[in-house]
Amino acid sequence: MPIPIPLFDPITRSYVDLISELNLGTPPNCDFYLAPGAEQLWLQCSERGESQWLPYEEAYLVTLDSLEVVAVTGQPEFLGWSLDGRYIVYNRNAESDESRKVSWLLTSDGESHQLADPAAAGVIWHPSAPLGGLRYEEGNRLQFFNAASGQTREFFFEGPILETVWDPEEAGVILLTAEGRLWRLEDVFDASRAPEAITPAMSGLHSLRWSPDGGKVAFVGENVLFVATIAGK
Repeated sequence: MPIPIPLFDPITRSYVDLISELNLGTPPNCDFYLAPGAEQLWLQCSERGESQWLPYEEAYLVTLDSLEVVAVTGQPEFLGWSLDGRYIVYNRNAESDESRKVSWLLTSDGESHQLADPAAAGVIWHPSAPLGGLRYEEGNRLQFFNAASGQTREFFFEGPILETVWDPEEAGVILLTAEGRLWRLEDVFDASRAPEAITPAMSGLHSLRWSPDGGKVAFVGENVLFVATIAGK
């Protein structure tokens, strides 16, 4: 029997089983990812393969007040909602070769287009703008994109990128690389700008945080809290 996913109505104090209500004929093992704002969810199921669980052929974007469903094909794998709930990044089978994945962007209206080939390992969303960063298994690659305009830009570093943190107010980032150095990219889409080192190599750096106005960055290294002022902010 399918595992139920209860959908609650706090006004009527009642609930329905979303799986039964939608009657999609999905396999019994399903999970969901609720959008910020709780207006929609991504419903993803899996089925038993010969030796492991595999993504079901379809996933579903469900609008909760109307139970309208948009089916997404190609054994999709969810990566993440944007923080405003308007966009989803997911991986799906490449049309030319089902043995590999590519990354796609899906809007809350159900429109989608391809973002990257090959597929990314994760997405880092901007806190207040329709901007994202795709990270990859090889670790030294980042691809930034504007979900609204379609603009993209890609970077390769000599070593792995450990953390990527968006400027809360602008299209800039701070990056922490494996040699223990912080880099600033003032505008990820400005082709005239390259990453600039803002610290020497230090051991044990972690926990990058921007100040709310984007003027300072705090981080920890060797059990000491550091604060760096961002020039020009």
